[in-house]
Amino acid sequence: MRAAGDRRLKLERSLPRALQTGGLTLCYQPIVMTESGRPVGFEALMRWEHPTLGIIPPVEFIPVAESTRIIGDLTFWVIEQSLWNLVDWTARWPYAIPPYVSINVSRKQIGDALFLDQLRTLLRYTKLVPGELVVEITETMSLGDPVETRDFLRELRGMGLKIALDDFGTGYSSLRSLHELPVHMLKIEPEFVAAAQNEARAFRAVDGLVRMAHALGLEVVAEGVEELPQRQLVTQVRCDLMQGYLISPPLEAPSTGPWLERHLPNLAHDTPAAPISVTA
Repeated sequence: MRAAGDRRLKLERSLPRALQTGGLTLCYQPIVMTESGRPVGFEALMRWEHPTLGIIPPVEFIPVAESTRIIGDLTFWVIEQSLWNLVDWTARWPYAIPPYVSINVSRKQIGDALFLDQLRTLLRYTKLVPGELVVEITETMSLGDPVETRDFLRELRGMGLKIALDDFGTGYSSLRSLHELPVHMLKIEPEFVAAAQNEARAFRAVDGLVRMAHALGLEVVAEGVEELPQRQLVTQVRCDLMQGYLISPPLEAPSTGPWLERHLPNLAHDTPAAPISVTA
């Protein structure tokens, strides 16, 4: 317990410095159309390499950021970096449909007026078109204050952002709340996808989730697609989009351009894209 406490204290002291000095980096995991493999977006994922503790996973440092109130600065940094990468992609591939970037927000951002004002300013400055930024909230976050959550998501939607409900299947959202929240897509959590590969009940559950989402006019993203049978499964149940290590591991920002070069068709010359492979 003492060792765990000392480690957390060290993270609390180091995280603000890492944000200021560049100790944090972003990686982007591609999201593609299930049937064609065409890239449509990236999920932005934070990485922190501590000088003495090594790689710190987000599942460990995000709770620290939330408890020390640096989470707002951290989230805004992710959005700012992602938007400038979007500007770069849009300029380099003007003939292609611009890929979107999906970013996660903390429950601490819900109802934060300062965060919303900063986001509006940044969106005006980068002049991105609606739909190029997707904000993800987890299903458990949607179970908080329903009015505050709905109003927060409506503010984001009013800015032209899309909303994704992440890790769907881990919480207990009712159909009513799913219908009332202004979301555009559901992301089925990796454990559900993995279980559906071998369990008939899990397969029927995933199939039912996809049908329900489509009935509500929502897109479905399958997360954690790591093996060919899983890709075949999510294709069979008609998931719209997918992401996972079978498609590509998270890419460092400089590697996203070459990856897109290989997999985005050149619409100006009607050149087909390279097929998605395990080693993409």
